[in-house]
Amino acid sequence: MRNPIKGVLSSKFVWRLTGLSYTTAVIATNGSYLSKMRYVNIGKEEMKIFFSYLNKDKTVLEFGCGPGKNLFGIANLVRMGYGIDINALYIRLAEKLAKKYNFNNLKFLKYDGFNFPDIPNVDLVFEKGVFERIDKTLVKSYIEKLRGYLTENGVMILYFLMEKARATEFTRRLGDQAYFFWEHDEIQQVLKGAGLKIKEVIVGKYSDYYVCEPA
Repeated sequence: MRNPIKGVLSSKFVWRLTGLSYTTAVIATNGSYLSKMRYVNIGKEEMKIFFSYLNKDKTVLEFGCGPGKNLFGIANLVRMGYGIDINALYIRLAEKLAKKYNFNNLKFLKYDGFNFPDIPNVDLVFEKGVFERIDKTLVKSYIEKLRGYLTENGVMILYFLMEKARATEFTRRLGDQAYFFWEHDEIQQVLKGAGLKIKEVIVGKYSDYYVCEPA
């Protein structure tokens, strides 16, 4: 039987409300409280594995940017960064933090879950920690839409929560029922259907990153 408290915590309504303040937003998206300066700096640490794909000439788009941590972590390494999120309160917080720390090359935009914002094509599209909470049919459609933002030689880096994460400490807080778990074969099929080919797989403890390029 599903735990009712975990059900409430994992609901879309509660998730959207976490963006009412910096404190609730950072705990919800990071798992624990961080000072604003630490929040900005930890993004650099977590994004190091992608640094080889970045330089000052690159433009990037993050799907599901939350309050902006990942983009803050690479802001000084790219020419321009765009973050989109369905949670308008997270976008508001990201804009405030970007202004506070003078990240003038970052732009944060809300989307309604279906219609994506009108932004230029980019060299790198990435997603981290979003697909694990979205129905797989929607994930497929989102990847196809994101593929449309890539330049001819662009790269996509996509995070998938794998079956190895099931019934682990990762899912303990909300329970397995709050997540969607993936197998390599189905990821490969989805990417192929979106016109992408796998360039590299970065294997993690519970999740894997799929680095893709246009087929």
